[in-house]
Amino acid sequence: FHVGIAGVKADTAKKAPTLHPQTKDGAGGGEKQLVAGGHSSKRLPSKPLDPARLKMIQEIKPVKINYVDAAAGHKEHPHMGAMDEDGNFGYIHDETFLHRNPPKFELPNAEAACSKRDANHRMLTEKVFVDVKADAAAEQKSKETGKPRPKIMCVIFTIEKYHDKLSAISHTWGPKCDGIIYASDKTDGEIGTVNIPHEGKEEYKNIWQKNRSIWAYVYDNYYEKYDYFHSGGDDVFILVENLRLYLESEEIQTASNGGQYL
Repeated sequence: FHVGIAGVKADTAKKAPTLHPQTKDGAGGGEKQLVAGGHSSKRLPSKPLDPARLKMIQEIKPVKINYVDAAAGHKEHPHMGAMDEDGNFGYIHDETFLHRNPPKFELPNAEAACSKRDANHRMLTEKVFVDVKADAAAEQKSKETGKPRPKIMCVIFTIEKYHDKLSAISHTWGPKCDGIIYASDKTDGEIGTVNIPHEGKEEYKNIWQKNRSIWAYVYDNYYEKYDYFHSGGDDVFILVENLRLYLESEEIQTASNGGQYL
């Protein structure tokens, strides 16, 4: 699932005023702009949100998303924080470690591995599409305009006995996240796992408490550094390029601004 925290102002979900699309020069063609109260400063999306989504957004009660210190001294769950390799609380994970220094991707027996025409090959060639061209164009536009792209932090929950799964993430899509954390029950600086204790036993039926403490740790330490947060288990594969493009899309930008304009 996706957990997104966008820069939405507290009052953007209120019903928007009636807006009339016009072109920049008032004539046909050109870029559509919003005209409200004699001012033309906001742009309409090329495709408006469908009525059902627009209605849902306009009925949402606006909330403030400013950071609030909820840790209360890190004395109780879920805000107790993380432990270092020696079991001491107060550990702050460097979530940029993979993005800054991605490991070299190496595939033993690559020719033989890639020659297989099995279900995995069909999935990768027929169902999965990474829009590399659009992603490269968005990167270039960001450099030219100086407008940063959405910053994404990826949160992976795991346990020590499954740490062997993390290498696949670290060597493929993990470095593409602006930040990443492997939330576990053991801290290992070499592979980037972080021990985040939680209330109750370390078992699947108590995963709610595990995730509760993980999100508290993420909120306490990284909330103001990223635009969106994605959470998943150690068996997920995220197409980060596609995800970032979607978050930049008119649909998401329009929804974030109340449903009417970009």
